[in-house]
Amino acid sequence: MSDQFDAIRDGRLRVGRRTGIVGFHGIVAPKSDIEALIRFLQKAASSVENALPGIMSAAEFGRSVGLRDNGCFIALVEAGHTSAVQCSNPRTGRAQYRLGDGDISSFHQRFVTLPTLSEETGYHRNTLKKLLEASQVARFTPDGQDYGPIYLREEATRALGQRGKR
Repeated sequence: MSDQFDAIRDGRLRVGRRTGIVGFHGIVAPKSDIEALIRFLQKAASSVENALPGIMSAAEFGRSVGLRDNGCFIALVEAGHTSAVQCSNPRTGRAQYRLGDGDISSFHQRFVTLPTLSEETGYHRNTLKKLLEASQVARFTPDGQDYGPIYLREEATRALGQRGKR
């Protein structure tokens, strides 16, 4: 929506107003203009993504491994526990972290999350959570800082290996 409001303010999107309808519901724009704006924004987003280093944003990677709590993965990066490249997004001007193949591989070598562990073992995430709790494997919380449901790979796989041998 903000892109549409920006386009209206900049004069890139023509709008009209429906008679008798109050508020945003009364704003109308030609469908062809909306479609042209969408194509323009998609092209701009694609060129921005291609201009940025790495293959995905840290926030996107965090979500892909099950860290949906806003900022957990970013905090892990900022504390230096996993690597990423900081850059400025050319479209928004905001600083962001990006991960390349090496950063992603490095994360997976050191850490696991319940979804990644589930993918590797075939166990349901709730089963894994109970197994880790029973083996007293705690979340990765150096100096008491909680980064969400992240575990050290070595501890988690050792505990699950011992459980499987019984």
